[in-house]
Amino acid sequence: MTTEPKPIPEPEPIDGVTAPEPVSETQPDQPPEPDNGARREFEAASRSARYAMLAAVGAAIISSFVAAGAAVYVSINQSNSSERLAVTQAIRQDRQQVYGDFSVTMFSYMRQLGVLSGALQGDGSIESVEPEITELGVQQGEFLAGVNLLLMAGSPGMPGGGCPVR
Repeated sequence: MTTEPKPIPEPEPIDGVTAPEPVSETQPDQPPEPDNGARREFEAASRSARYAMLAAVGAAIISSFVAAGAAVYVSINQSNSSERLAVTQAIRQDRQQVYGDFSVTMFSYMRQLGVLSGALQGDGSIESVEPEITELGVQQGEFLAGVNLLLMAGSPGMPGGGCPVR
């Protein structure tokens, strides 16, 4: 005697809730795995994207260093340029003062030489020209001091030295 298996009856819903569907053996629990070719393409694309991102970050870092270096270089050069300009202007004003003072002392010395020459030609006595000789010594000292200042102001050792006033 062979008996056929009895089919399992469907459970009846209780209060409108149905029982979960039985899991069939033909439906897998996980999605099917992609084939190896697609997986390799995905990994290659992912790797390329990572390399591109690293290259972009590296380029941004290098660019920021270059920009910062250029800004520092420009700032230093601008500071040095304005400092040189200030020094040159101050020296120029000092030189003009030295040249003016030299001219005044030179003409005073030459005037005193003329006074002494006139006194010697007029009276000719030592007692009458003694005050002019003393004044000539004073004028000569001022003249030599002016020559020394003129030589220092025009020397190559001074910043901007050795060149005439413009």
